[in-house]
Amino acid sequence: MAERVVIVGAGAAGVFTADQLRRRLGRSCEITLLESSPRVGGNAMSRSIGGARVECGAQFFHRGAQPNLVALIEELGLWDACEVARTAAGFTIWDRPNSRRLLHLPATLAGFRRLGLGDWVRAAKFGLFIGYCYALERWQHDWTLTVAQWLASMRLLDDDFKRDVITPFLYQFVALPPGRIVEASAKYAVTYLMRTMFPGEGLVPSVPRIGSGRPTFEAYQSLVGLQELHRHVLARADVLPRLGVAVHAVGRPAGGALEVQTSAGTMRADHVVLACDPHTAA
Repeated sequence: MAERVVIVGAGAAGVFTADQLRRRLGRSCEITLLESSPRVGGNAMSRSIGGARVECGAQFFHRGAQPNLVALIEELGLWDACEVARTAAGFTIWDRPNSRRLLHLPATLAGFRRLGLGDWVRAAKFGLFIGYCYALERWQHDWTLTVAQWLASMRLLDDDFKRDVITPFLYQFVALPPGRIVEASAKYAVTYLMRTMFPGEGLVPSVPRIGSGRPTFEAYQSLVGLQELHRHVLARADVLPRLGVAVHAVGRPAGGALEVQTSAGTMRADHVVLACDPHTAA
């Protein structure tokens, strides 16, 4: 008899859990994927507007920082010139209260020719910061070192630059409010950046470059949409999600199987996976 597995939540965690169970256990498990909302994808939401695919959540990735996602896209047969775009990317930190930019890195190296003296000074400081990042990622093995401690060790950079430029820059890599970024692990804060800028061997991108000039940074985007990737994965796993089904409680009667109480009734399971955020799971 097949093991009955109920997965609660059809976001990325639930979808990829279903896929891995199917790949590892085959038909020896019966998978039921429940989702209270009317769609799969969780925080990944794609919309079609005027024939274009627009991502309302996370959308960019990179071969060096996310090799597993790249491997998945290749396995699904979606890695070609029309379904994954590789393009140059720049970066700007803007001081809105004072209407001035604190850092501007053009999308291509040719764009640096148009920078003013102040921009060049800040770009040079940022280059020094990248050196600190490289040293941290390659030779520092203490994951408990905080961003605050790491910034304090940067003797060659002034406090204003650390506060006004580096800290806002790290915000995109750390899942903390802006005022608490300094509490994060410094190595965690720079890992994605370093893997993007200095990918390991064997990670040379195969997609032709889009745009002109050598890029400062590069970003990848799936033109089918990240939400569509979830649908492809579920199709491969042969799992049909039950949408609009809310889970109210999970319990185990004395000596019996697990019972999952849902808006569509009660179902029994040998295993239950809560693939949802902690607040919802509680």
